[in-house]
Amino acid sequence: DAGGGGAAPAAAGARELPAPTHVRIIFSNPSGHRVERHAYMEVLTSSQDLRSSCYRLKSIPMEPGKSAPGPLDGKDMLEPYQPIDPVDLKRLIAKGRETTYCYDFLTLFET
Repeated sequence: DAGGGGAAPAAAGARELPAPTHVRIIFSNPSGHRVERHAYMEVLTSSQDLRSSCYRLKSIPMEPGKSAPGPLDGKDMLEPYQPIDPVDLKRLIAKGRETTYCYDFLTLFET
């Protein structure tokens, strides 16, 4: 290229860097006794629907041998949060009164 306007060739032995991967790690503690953690990778889909994004969340196992998908697995990135369910509402009321919701005592005995 005599004009010098072209892109410079890659140096010999240089590697191309992989495309960046977007990962979301979510920690939650709904019962107040055990922290739940889930990791998700943003996966590009070929969605042509204007009401949804082109990205979905795909679960990544956080522990070896544990492959159960997280609660957001397969969800659209732009999907709004679900309203609070009755159990979580009772859990919040109990927490406000500085006590534990009765069904959360079961997690104390799980290993």
